[in-house]
Amino acid sequence: MSFERLECSVFTMADTDYLYKLKKNRVALVRDLIPDPIADHLLAEDVISQEEYEMVLYCNQTTAGRNRRLLDIVATKGPHGYMEMRHAMVTDFHWLAELLDNTAAPSTVNAVQQTKTVVQSLLSSGSITSWKFLARKLEISEDKINEIEYHAPRHIKDQIYNMLILWRTENGSKADYSVLCDALAEEGRLATSERIRNNHSNSELKAEKHML
Repeated sequence: MSFERLECSVFTMADTDYLYKLKKNRVALVRDLIPDPIADHLLAEDVISQEEYEMVLYCNQTTAGRNRRLLDIVATKGPHGYMEMRHAMVTDFHWLAELLDNTAAPSTVNAVQQTKTVVQSLLSSGSITSWKFLARKLEISEDKINEIEYHAPRHIKDQIYNMLILWRTENGSKADYSVLCDALAEEGRLATSERIRNNHSNSELKAEKHML
């Protein structure tokens, strides 16, 4: 996916943006998705129960009907459930994963730009493993790092993006701009750290002026 079209924010996914993405892309997901491998993955990762798994695959005669049931269930599983569904889509349904990524909820514009800044900085190093150093600074375990790499072995952009989303999902409100900027600075990316701090400060100032 191109950075210009990366429309999913690491800083807002823990709220309700995933619901907006599922709703806006429901027609395409219902039409194009094959639910079996997605449901298999969600069951294996304990996102859905055995009962919900059977409801998806055996209570509807049509693929579209199974997809509708799957999406309705995933919508109740929070950001983590959404991201596990997206992980399952990367290999066989990459165009649908990109469609979700390219859908920005109205509240994400500034945070999207910050995410792009981080991804661009990590890619610009020329090292395919540079994101792993930042992941360790953010206290992501080696098992999780290996899992991220396993799910997207040939997609460095996806690896970086998924690492940031995992960090945000696992840490909730503690995963804020200051923590990320400190980690970037410690990892030697001072320019990126300062750029994000300045952009975030300017955005807060504009929001305060708008409220006055």
